[in-house]
Amino acid sequence: VLTTNQRAIDVRVPIRQGDQAIGVYHAGLDADWLDEQVDAERTSRSRFWMLLISGTCGLLLMSSIAVVQMTRHTARLEHQIEAANSRRVSEMHELVLGIAHEIRNPLNAIRLNVHTVGQVFRDEAALSDSEIGMMLDEMESEVARLETLMREMLGFARSAPKNAPPLDV
Repeated sequence: VLTTNQRAIDVRVPIRQGDQAIGVYHAGLDADWLDEQVDAERTSRSRFWMLLISGTCGLLLMSSIAVVQMTRHTARLEHQIEAANSRRVSEMHELVLGIAHEIRNPLNAIRLNVHTVGQVFRDEAALSDSEIGMMLDEMESEVARLETLMREMLGFARSAPKNAPPLDV
């Protein structure tokens, strides 16, 4: 009798010397104690795997949230860039329309005056010398206006050299 009304496991291990069995080691193992040890090890391993799986899932969740946030931020930036480009195109359109208007007005005045002076020289119309002089003065004024406009546009296009003023240290 190995135990007194307790569950037990009979452990038998042969004792050998070379190829010959010379005896048997015989011991009883408390089955309840072994079950407790196995359950404790199983619980410990279960906790380890649960922590590992939970940590991995948490990491996966956080990285997914980060990817969603980055995607949203990127989409927001792309929208802002598109809006800025649309504004820039709209402003360029307005600028071109304004420049065309500013150029067209003097050109029309010059064209009308040149046409009228041409009729006078072909004897198709009669104007006094003072009227022709006024027309030529007006054309000269309109050409000066165009030159001023071109100078302003070129000033916009050129970047001024950025020389830092001297500083007394």
